Amino acid sequence: MAFSFLAIARRISKKAIATAGKAGGSRITGTNPLGQKTIKADRDLENLVIDELKMSRIPCVLASEEAGLVEISREPKWKFVLDPLDGSENYKRNVPSYCLGLCYAPLRGRSGDVLESYVINLARPDEFYARKGKGVFRNGKRVRPSRVEEMRKAIVSLDFNGEAAGGRISPARKLALLGCADHRRFGPDLLDMCYTTFGGVDAFVDGRGSLSAVHASGIALLAEDCVLTNEHGRQVDFALEVEASTGIVAAGTKELHAELLAALRR
Repeated sequence: MAFSFLAIARRISKKAIATAGKAGGSRITGTNPLGQKTIKADRDLENLVIDELKMSRIPCVLASEEAGLVEISREPKWKFVLDPLDGSENYKRNVPSYCLGLCYAPLRGRSGDVLESYVINLARPDEFYARKGKGVFRNGKRVRPSRVEEMRKAIVSLDFNGEAAGGRISPARKLALLGCADHRRFGPDLLDMCYTTFGGVDAFVDGRGSLSAVHASGIALLAEDCVLTNEHGRQVDFALEVEASTGIVAAGTKELHAELLAALRR
């Protein structure tokens, strides 16, 4: 069955922006499969995507942060992966930086098999789209990452959230990355990855190895033009399942990427 992923994603984004703007979205409604608290907006956005996929009649299943694996049709050929609301803390605090990410791959595909990917900033409509091998487009315009080669000149998005609670990356390793010119942390990893694709930041680093597979849409965007590995310098490869995870080191140049990996290893 042929379908237009971008058309479906854009239709979802319009409804999602309206849904995210409704009052009462910050109310806690439960816990997701990752053990994180779920708010009403998470559920509402997820249900919106489920309904849209069902109406589209695409033979697929959906892996989503809140509901886990959802059967959309009885004989699926595709697997969609959804993060309905990345940046929920920003959402709850009324900080205009939170987003929805959606992508798909063949049913038994892995992260490297993602064919199309879409991320939309729900607070300030700004869309990112990629089709495998065709590059990244921001609001319809082709974009490319920065060409900064040296860590001392680079602005880096560095995610070490949760380390104080026993994460894998030590404080010494965090300090090793302070050789960068500056750091940015917008909140949602998906948006930080998107900003890396057009040079808003020069690199994205998550050295914990615990970045959830629901971020597959952003990782697929990075894979188009960035130098991309996990925190150990190996190929990024993970199952498209909610419980799967990875680390990420992505930069626009191989020189900067190599320096960041070296800093993580100190």
